[in-house]
Amino acid sequence: MAMRDEIRELVVRSFMDIVRCNERKLPLDERDLQKLESHLNWELAPAAVDHWAADLPVPPSPDDLDFLRQMFQHCWEHYTEDLKELKQMVGEDPALER
Repeated sequence: MAMRDEIRELVVRSFMDIVRCNERKLPLDERDLQKLESHLNWELAPAAVDHWAADLPVPPSPDDLDFLRQMFQHCWEHYTEDLKELKQMVGEDPALER
C-alpha cells in the first residue's frame, strides 16, 4: 500500500512539474495549480483534469485541456509501468488496480 501511495505522489509531482514548467505558458495562476494538484490527489485519473477545469471561473482552452490530459496520461503510464516491473521483480501480481 505504501508503494502505491509513493507512485501516486510521483505521478502527481511529475505532472505538476510539467504543468508549471511547460513552454506553452498555460494561463494558470498558482491557486489554479494548487487546485489541480488537490483534484489529482483526490482522484488520480485523467478525468480529474476535467473536474478541475469545470470548477474554474474561466476554464483553459480545449487545446490546453487536451495537452493537460495527454501529459497526465504520460506520467500515469510511466510510473505505473515502473510499478508493474517492480512488482514482477518481488514476485507480486503485476496487475495494477486503476
